[in-house]
Amino acid sequence: MAIVLKLYKHKDSENKEIDGKWFAKTKKMQEVNLNEIARLLARRTGMTRGTALTVLIDVVDVMKEQMANGRTVVLGDLGRFSYSVRSSLVDRPEDFDPRRHIKRILCRFLPVGKRTPETRRMHYPLLEGLDFVVVDRLFENEEK
Repeated sequence: MAIVLKLYKHKDSENKEIDGKWFAKTKKMQEVNLNEIARLLARRTGMTRGTALTVLIDVVDVMKEQMANGRTVVLGDLGRFSYSVRSSLVDRPEDFDPRRHIKRILCRFLPVGKRTPETRRMHYPLLEGLDFVVVDRLFENEEK
């Protein structure tokens, strides 16, 4: 399967050069939950679905625990996970109260990247080999 894209017409009455041009957004097809991932993992590895589910639940718990201690969790070629916050401004450091001034807590994800020495460009293993299909073109062959 491929990542499904939907095309949208850009509307910008102030910039005629880009008004009416088309751009793509990803179309989310379905969600896959922890139970389904455990089932697929079990099929690949030979462990039971229950064991796979237990491991996945424990990985999530350990990640939360480690990030809550200010650590960045790095999972192989997948990427890096860490917490960050958005807070309101205060006049003095002693005025800052986390319960009142933290407005948003975020879980950041950054795919692992490696710089290619020859080109000095970043290379992201997680983003390799992706295929794309435009949603309106999914059914072109069926209509003909």
